[in-house]
Amino acid sequence: MNKKLIRLTEQDLHRIVKESVNRVLNEVGDTKRGQYMLGRLKNRQSNGGGKFARGINYNDASDYAYKANGNSYSDDYQQGYEDEEKYGRNADSTWDGDKYRRIKFNYDTKQMEDMDNIGKRFIDFIEKHHGGALLQTIVDFETGNETGTPTSPLPTIIPEFEEAVVGHKCTPEMRKAIKAAYNQWWNYAEPMLTDNY
Repeated sequence: MNKKLIRLTEQDLHRIVKESVNRVLNEVGDTKRGQYMLGRLKNRQSNGGGKFARGINYNDASDYAYKANGNSYSDDYQQGYEDEEKYGRNADSTWDGDKYRRIKFNYDTKQMEDMDNIGKRFIDFIEKHHGGALLQTIVDFETGNETGTPTSPLPTIIPEFEEAVVGHKCTPEMRKAIKAAYNQWWNYAEPMLTDNY
C-alpha cells in the first residue's frame, strides 16, 4: 500500500490546529458542561499566562461561551469561572483532592444534565419532525415492515437528528443517551403506535 506524503508548512499546521480548536469550542459551547469548562478556562487564563498560552488565545473561550448562550453568559459559565477560583489547581499546578472532587462533582452533574437534555431533544425531534413523519418510519422498523425483521430505527434517524438539530456528529456518549431515551419512550409509545399492526 502506497502512502501519500503530505507536506505542511508551520503556518498550515497552526491554521489546522486553530480551526480544530475553534470547532471544538463551538461544539461544547451549547452544553452545560461545555459552558462550565469554558468558564474555568477563562478564569485560568485571566489569572495567569497572559493573553496567549500554548499559542492559543483563550480569550476566545469567553466569546464562544457568550455567543453559544444567545449573547449572554450562562449560569454554568459563571459557576465554572467561580469554581476555578475556589477549587482550581494550586500555584504549583498540583490538585488538592477535596477541591478536585468538588470540580469533578459539578462537571459530572452538568454532564448528566446534558445527556438528559440530548435525549429529550431527540424525542422532541422524532415526535415533531415534519409533522411526526418519523413516527411511521419508527413503526415500520420496529414492526419489521422496513427490513423484514424488527430492528432499531436509530442508525437511520440519528444522522437526521445530527444534521437537523445538533449540527455535528454525536459522540458515543450522546448516542448512548439517545438510545436510552428512545428505549424508554418506545416502551410507552409502542402500544399506541402499533395498535393496528
